[in-house]
Amino acid sequence: MDRFQLFSQSIPSLSDIMLSPTGSSSEIRSINSSTDRPLQQQRSLFRSLAGFGRNRQSSINADDVEYEEFPQSSHRRLSTFSGVFAPVCLSMFSAILFLRLGFAVGYAGFLLTLGLFAIAYVIVTCTVFSVCAISTNGAVESGGAYYMISRALGPEFGGAIGLLFFFANICSGALYVSGAVETLINSFGPGGSLSDGGLLDGRWYSFVYGAVICVFNMGVCVVGASMFAYMSAFILAVVATAAFISFLSFFINSSELCIDIPRTNQFYYGSNATDNITYCEKYTGLSKATFANNTYPHFDLPDYTSGMEVDTATVFAVLFNGVTGIMSGANVAGELKNPAKAIPRGTLSGLATTAVVYTTIVVLTAFSCTNDLLRNNYTFMQAISVWAPSVDIGVLAATLSAAMTNLMGASRVLLAVSRDKLFGSLLSPFAKTTSSGNPIPAVLLSFLLTVIVLLIPSLNQIARITSIFFLLSYFGNNLACLAMELASAPNWRPKYNFFSWHTAFLGMCGCGVMMFIISPIYAAVSFAVALLLMLSLHFWSPDINWGSISQALIFHQVRKYLLLLDIRKEHVKFWRPQVLLLVSRRDTADNLVDFINDLKKGGLYMIGHVKKGSFEDLEVDPLQEEYSEWLEYVDRLRVKAFVELTMARTVREGLHHLVHLSGLGGMKPNTIILGFPRYCNPTIPSSEFVSSPFSIPHQPPGLSSREFVQILRDCLRMRKNVCIARNFQTFDKRGTLQSGPVQIDVWPVDLMRPSLVDNYDTSALFLMQLATVLQMTSTWRRRSTLRVFLTHRQQTDNVLKRVRTLNNLLGQLRIQGKVVPVVWDDAMQHIDRSTTASYVDSSLSNEVSSPVSEMQPYSLPEGYVHAVQRLLRFHSQTSALTFLYMPRPPSDVTKSEVYMDFLESISSLPSPALLVHGISIVTSTTI
Repeated sequence: MDRFQLFSQSIPSLSDIMLSPTGSSSEIRSINSSTDRPLQQQRSLFRSLAGFGRNRQSSINADDVEYEEFPQSSHRRLSTFSGVFAPVCLSMFSAILFLRLGFAVGYAGFLLTLGLFAIAYVIVTCTVFSVCAISTNGAVESGGAYYMISRALGPEFGGAIGLLFFFANICSGALYVSGAVETLINSFGPGGSLSDGGLLDGRWYSFVYGAVICVFNMGVCVVGASMFAYMSAFILAVVATAAFISFLSFFINSSELCIDIPRTNQFYYGSNATDNITYCEKYTGLSKATFANNTYPHFDLPDYTSGMEVDTATVFAVLFNGVTGIMSGANVAGELKNPAKAIPRGTLSGLATTAVVYTTIVVLTAFSCTNDLLRNNYTFMQAISVWAPSVDIGVLAATLSAAMTNLMGASRVLLAVSRDKLFGSLLSPFAKTTSSGNPIPAVLLSFLLTVIVLLIPSLNQIARITSIFFLLSYFGNNLACLAMELASAPNWRPKYNFFSWHTAFLGMCGCGVMMFIISPIYAAVSFAVALLLMLSLHFWSPDINWGSISQALIFHQVRKYLLLLDIRKEHVKFWRPQVLLLVSRRDTADNLVDFINDLKKGGLYMIGHVKKGSFEDLEVDPLQEEYSEWLEYVDRLRVKAFVELTMARTVREGLHHLVHLSGLGGMKPNTIILGFPRYCNPTIPSSEFVSSPFSIPHQPPGLSSREFVQILRDCLRMRKNVCIARNFQTFDKRGTLQSGPVQIDVWPVDLMRPSLVDNYDTSALFLMQLATVLQMTSTWRRRSTLRVFLTHRQQTDNVLKRVRTLNNLLGQLRIQGKVVPVVWDDAMQHIDRSTTASYVDSSLSNEVSSPVSEMQPYSLPEGYVHAVQRLLRFHSQTSALTFLYMPRPPSDVTKSEVYMDFLESISSLPSPALLVHGISIVTSTTI
């Protein structure tokens, strides 16, 4: 048994490691999805992979496994030369090689032309490095820039850039068709170089000729990738021959030639020229004087084909179209035999080849053609060629092939976008293919749009739009690689060694800057359209997980900032609620979860759930499956919360897990919120004392009063503020706030210690702080007012003084609330002062440094409880929400029932109530 078989049998599934970038899409998808198949199917796939290893004669190392060629699908037929190198070269040569290099040298001059070419090549070379990095980091499908960006940056960014990249290919195809038509008119139109008057001239005639060329290209693309490959290889040979003839012509024609100026050049002839006068400019042969005249820019004449003024941005826009074919191979990656090898090799070799050819022709042109000739006759190469038809053939071949390549690429991009269903059913008709994988509907739509773009009259005008779109797509591609490199994800390890974040950053910045240099308006509009598409996809696209790089970047940055967030440097001035809300049943907690989302005030919000049980009898962790359900629950409610789940034998033990382990670093919960563990009936008569059986709306069933009180005490021991929420099951927050201004009531008095009415301790201040925080949120700010109740004796207390003292306190704390005095003589008459005074529980004192002594047994008269209940219901029956001071839970667990009965009595209000006990100093009067 060989090593591969031993290795395969020792691993549960090869889907985690056999992710070859050279495999076909169907095989990669089958491997990735193997974990979702039944066990028998996984074993079958496993055996087939193990058998594949046994059939090999030699040993297998890591590199062999990564680049091993899987059995190829029938539609993967293109090689490096026919699928990448030839399309890249032909797309880059296109109309620029024979029709626009003279334009660039004539206007920009030799030095500036080479400089612009250098900038363009730096940008596209850096982009090619990014393309090579992505293509060697995993399996690449058809779709070019769209596929790469969408799988790296997510569906929103990828879909937006992909759609613009599709239109870039459409416009570029129309540009090349326009170049072919221009060549035909110059050669066979009125005064043509090869035939005078063979073709009729005019805007609509040119449009018809262009449409016919598009029909031919569409026919080739409809036949399929094989025909495209044969045509590309043949046309590349034709273009290379024509370029070589033109190269030789510069040396063969060493004497001066007089080259005619096209009769369509109205700027050269002038308005007073007569038809029988012929104007011409000289081809001088290789001359230092000619080179000196062509060294620097000449922008004093407009473009004779469009009448538009020419500047550096115009020249760069035209030249950049000569280097925009770098995605031609990536566009058809799904039909390449070996994309991971073909795309880097074919693209880089094509880039180098075109750079050498362009530089050579530019040098020879600058040395041999006068400046006036270059600016007034873009087809001068026909006149100097030793065989004039070679230039026409080369231009036609190059432009036809480039247009064909763009049509092919555009259809594949459209196919990829349609299959991903980012735009719903809008593009679904274009996701269909033939049995050989040819997207006929996408080809037809691309053809139609190309014909429509041909209505733009000038080639140079199309070039500006095309350059912007291509630069934007290259910008996105470099951004994707830069983000992946900065995220430092372990699975980002491309085989291409020359890529780094420096090249990606340089390419991205170059693309962005040159977009605005070419046309600030077009660049701004393209970015705005991309942003609009991203927002649309963000809100309406299907839920697709391709491993968005944004998550990796967020993780990378959050980790850094969490390390900087030092809990030892916390200050009361910047305190905010960091809430852990314990929820048992999702179906009854919607209103409470939504309300706490308002209360957190930009702080940490965690939803905790305790599942009672033990891992001892379980095969798998049941919380893993439930976790996704809780996340969907949070998404449905649209709250900004995290979810923490734990399993424990008791709720109390589970709470310890959550409180100790929730959060990370300096972001830890400081406030625990629980639901009230009894049946809430807000319609009970005020004269009845509530003492009903336990029925838990927000806590796990079976929780006793003793355990609940122990949970409260545990939270305080762990130095956490505690809140108990009641009556939120039927709370309609939106309906309440829309009905008009509402009131938030605050009772900052410990009703179990009625004699200490002016003790605004830490808990009372925390109570008022929470109410203020809630009122500060946008949801409650303009629709609520705050009332702070002050209890007093009618005869013995100095009411005005106490109101003034409380108002001063609120003013110092910047709390905008109205103080409402409340007479509670009716309640106080039931109190035995000596009994009440014996209630002292300092074991959990508000003051951190207080000594500890146990609480003495106590008893509150039933009449007092009834009176307090009536008092609260009378004054807060119309409030939207009531904040109540929660007394300290007793340390004597035998008093748990009495304590819970008291809490239930005072909180039995028609509206929601929040019982609050705080131990944190949360208010500050300093700046």
